[in-house]
Amino acid sequence: MKQNPLDITPREEIVLLALRRKSSYGAELTYELQQVSDFEIDFGCGTLYPILHRLEKQNLLRRCSVKDLKGTRGGRPKKYYEITEEGRAILESIQQFRMRLQAWTDDNGWQPSY
Repeated sequence: MKQNPLDITPREEIVLLALRRKSSYGAELTYELQQVSDFEIDFGCGTLYPILHRLEKQNLLRRCSVKDLKGTRGGRPKKYYEITEEGRAILESIQQFRMRLQAWTDDNGWQPSY
């Protein structure tokens, strides 16, 4: 079943956009999202991980483990997240929807297809 782009929350969209940029693990992603939002949006672990798990369940991202070569985690693998093709498609759908909505609100001659 095709995912409805309107079912994606703004925070989920932000996470997908960040992962479209590059694959990342939780702590790195938290730090980058807080930086890019000038710390105006809370992306702590209690916020981020439920979002990551929801998006993974919806097949919009996937988790992969990478061996910690530096040994800082005692050799335990880090869990990296990367966007899937379905995730990229939903971002494209959201962008197209926003463009249509913007054209409609700007009264640029958008006409419904019915």
